[in-house]
Amino acid sequence: MFKTKLIRWTPRVLSICLVVLLFMLSLDVFEIDATLTELLLAFLMHNIPALILALVIILSWKRPWIGAIIFALAGLFYIVFLLFMDRPLMFGAIMTLSLPAFISSVFYYLDFRQSKK
Repeated sequence: MFKTKLIRWTPRVLSICLVVLLFMLSLDVFEIDATLTELLLAFLMHNIPALILALVIILSWKRPWIGAIIFALAGLFYIVFLLFMDRPLMFGAIMTLSLPAFISSVFYYLDFRQSKK
C-alpha cells in the first residue's frame, strides 16, 4: 500500500517542484534595467518551459505514460541544449534540472506499469 502511494505521488510532487523551481529561476529577469513591458515579455519567455511542463503534469495526472515520455525528453533536451552552447559544461545545471526530470520520468513509468496491473 505504501509502495503504491509512493510510486503514484513521487513523480507528481517532484515534477511540480521542478516547475516551481523553473518559475523561481525566471524571476532573475526583474534584475535587468528595462521597461515594464520588456520585463513582462522576458518573464513570459523565460516561463515557456515551465508552462509547457505544467501542462504536461496536467495531462499526465491520469495518463502517466505521457509524463514518462515527455519528462525524459525534456531532461534529454536540456542536456543536449547545454552541450551545444558556447559555454563550459555546467554539470550543476544539468544535475539540478535534468535529474529531477529523469527521476520523474522513471516514476511516471513505474506508475503506468502499476496502473496497468
